[in-house]
Amino acid sequence: MTKFGLFAAFAALTLAACNRPLLERSKPTVERASATIPSGRFRTIAAVAGGDSKTELRMSAQVRQQLTDSGFAVIRKAGRWESEQAAIRAICAPDAVPPVDGVLFIWYNRLELRDCTTEAAAYEIGGYGDIGIMDMANRLVRYLKRGGTSEQAQPAQPTRD
Repeated sequence: MTKFGLFAAFAALTLAACNRPLLERSKPTVERASATIPSGRFRTIAAVAGGDSKTELRMSAQVRQQLTDSGFAVIRKAGRWESEQAAIRAICAPDAVPPVDGVLFIWYNRLELRDCTTEAAAYEIGGYGDIGIMDMANRLVRYLKRGGTSEQAQPAQPTRD
């Protein structure tokens, strides 16, 4: 077998093992807003990094700053919890200081705003390579600025940018 034949066989086996096409398209951006939780409910939001890597902490700070610059009260919450639910219960506890209306979890590829009253997701967006974290934050700001308008009653559809 020639060197080229060996290389071709190796490449074919490697691609088959990965089970992925060479030019795979990125997944579309998915954006969801709750039809039952009004965006006007969020006066003070606690921001939590989804992980403890330096990149995720930096992204969390950037999103927090972007929301603050857009006129929202956002506080940083650091800590370790067993789960998102445990974090929400601790951060949203009635005796928590300062009191917050929602908890924003920030990962490198998605944002999730959870409501303190229901503990449900009020807004979620995942970029998965289509859009960056700052564009996701811009969409979150747009959602929050809608307030209690009639537009809120319509759940957001998955989008492709």
